[in-house]
This record gives sequence, structure tokens and C-alpha cells, in this order.
Amino acid sequence: MKKNLILITLLIALVSFIYFKVKKSDSEENDLKIIVKKSYLSNETKPLLISAAAKTLNTNSKVMSEQDLMEKFDEALKKEENLIKFFQVYKEKFTRQEIREMRKLLEKPIFKKYSKESPALFQANQILVQEILREIIENEGKEREHLGF
Repeated sequence: MKKNLILITLLIALVSFIYFKVKKSDSEENDLKIIVKKSYLSNETKPLLISAAAKTLNTNSKVMSEQDLMEKFDEALKKEENLIKFFQVYKEKFTRQEIREMRKLLEKPIFKKYSKESPALFQANQILVQEILREIIENEGKEREHLGF
């Protein structure tokens, strides 16, 4: 009787451990799917992906339209083997808790607004960076003819 009670207790503990381990990994996988989807398949990130597509097309010997490439990318990103590649990158850089927090952050309204405005912010800031760099060069740069350019 005592042996049976111990075996039942161990069995319950084992089943609980497996259940929570599977549930935890499912939850992490779901969090990562949300992160990848919001990071790479949202309308807000399309301009950045189109830029990456253009650069990739310019450095490849084969051609296709940007639109076709983006549609194929959307399809490719939904495949489990490609998602796993993205998941691994996140898992190498972030703890489980950080991944959970990142998913929560991505779902907040302020982040949705930030994501929507990011391309315009990036473009405006890039212009500012170039203006500041030009000013530095104008004030502190050397004339090209003195350097043999």
C-alpha cells in the first residue's frame, strides 16, 4: 500500500513536470511567434523589409519583383523551419522572462504607435544625422586637394 502511494505520488509529480514543461515551451513558442510576426510581418515593418529586399535583389544574379519577393518572404516566415531559426536568435539573446516581457511590450498601444511611426522617425533622424555629419565635415574636414583626392 505504501509502495503504491509512493509510486502514485511519483507518477503525479512526473506528469505534472512534463505538463508544465510542455506548457512552458508552448508559451515561449507562442510568445516568439507573436514577436516574429509583429517584427517582420506587420504593415509598419514593410518599408524596412522592402529596403532589405531591394538590397538583396541588387546583390543577386537572379531577379524577381520586390512584391513577389515580399509575398514569398511572408510565406517562408510562416514555415516552422524558418520560424525556428528566428526563435534561436531570440533565445540566444534573451531569457525566457525577457521574451515574455518583449511580447507584452509589443502588444501595448504605445508600441503599436511607435512601430507605425518608426519608418518616418528613422528617415527624419537619418536626415538629421547626415546634416550633423556634413556640418562636422565642413567645420573640421580638410580640403580634398590637400589630401590627394
